[in-house]
Amino acid sequence: MSVFKVQTIRYRDKSGKRCKKHPDASKKVEISKKWYGQVKIKGKWKRHSLYTDKQASQQLLAQIVKETERGEVGLTRENRLSLECPIHKHVDDYIKHLSDENRSTKHISERKRVLNSILRNCKIQTLNDLTSDKISTYLREMKKKQQEGDQDTPKEASAGTKTQHRRAIHAFAEWCLHTSPKRLTENPISSVPKPNGTPERLRRAESEQNLKHLLKVASKRPLIEAQTVKINRGKKGKEGRTANLKPNSIKRFKMIGRERSLLYETAIKTGLRQSELRRLQVKDLNLESNNPSFSVQASHNYKNKTPIQLPLSNDHAKRLSEWIKDTQKNANDHVFYVPKAPNKILRRDLVAAGIEYKNDENKYFDFHAFRYCTDTYLTKAGIPITVIMLFMRHKTVKLSMLTYSDPKFQEVKKALPYLPKLH
Repeated sequence: MSVFKVQTIRYRDKSGKRCKKHPDASKKVEISKKWYGQVKIKGKWKRHSLYTDKQASQQLLAQIVKETERGEVGLTRENRLSLECPIHKHVDDYIKHLSDENRSTKHISERKRVLNSILRNCKIQTLNDLTSDKISTYLREMKKKQQEGDQDTPKEASAGTKTQHRRAIHAFAEWCLHTSPKRLTENPISSVPKPNGTPERLRRAESEQNLKHLLKVASKRPLIEAQTVKINRGKKGKEGRTANLKPNSIKRFKMIGRERSLLYETAIKTGLRQSELRRLQVKDLNLESNNPSFSVQASHNYKNKTPIQLPLSNDHAKRLSEWIKDTQKNANDHVFYVPKAPNKILRRDLVAAGIEYKNDENKYFDFHAFRYCTDTYLTKAGIPITVIMLFMRHKTVKLSMLTYSDPKFQEVKKALPYLPKLH
């Protein structure tokens, strides 16, 4: 790509006037004052008049070539303005788009937080600055947020956290690619490799005996703790004795324990996530028919965004029906009260039941581990994988067979008779 001056041949007669070429005419070569450049558009060359200054002409020609190439791939003037526009305006438009799609408030606020963190740390001011190299470096150097008072060097972020950040910036770039007019002609994040690594928190399933014991302890612990004197208020020897509670208080603590036990049971027998249990309403339950079931609304199924109807066991449906009747809940009422941090309560229940929160294999049993129990026992029973995926609402076989299924409970010995007999 270079600039040039146009040479024009003129002929003049003996009097100095311009004339056509003939033997008596004198020939003169004239050079243009301006510089020119040529750009190939759809296979044809087009000449552009530039400036009298060579350096300025070269810069102008480079800009013309760049805009021409963008135009050929569908990048119009609006696209160019989008690339040069402050990126926070694009982020605001993207957040509004998520809101119009009825995404949850939590999802929108988390997506906005992650995007702002990426743009701030990568020093991305416009869409022109959004490159795969910057995002790859950002993910590679991501550190875990340092705890308050922690003097040690921040540890590397987990693969799950890195994946969350890559997913957020990839979704944003994909949205820019499919808007009209296009804000990007390609998604630069597509070439960024997905982070690999071991999950920071590995979960496990528990035995049927331990789960029964946990439900029993959870139903009794609120009343037992309320009746136990924990603080010596100036009278020695009173610790551990039973407090005198009013009948209404006893009834209230029994209901709290009953709700907690039924919540745990529902989490295990339905595979519902914590947020889905929190949103579950009485109208989502069909308990009167011979085939009891529950439905997960599209707005509540935040992973798949599709409504689904799933069955309930008769004994479980009976306990749910009695609970709704005894609490006098209406159709629009939530079936359970699920606190923001149910793991705090669960950990106290685990201690009372003698079950480890974190075992020797560094595997946790937190609230989400109930969902692992659901998948594990379905797999152990030999249920077809397609049915398990539907019940668990998984999109891939890997999630159902590897991630959520605890291999400790699989009867591997059943494979031994099918091995060849060599002696």
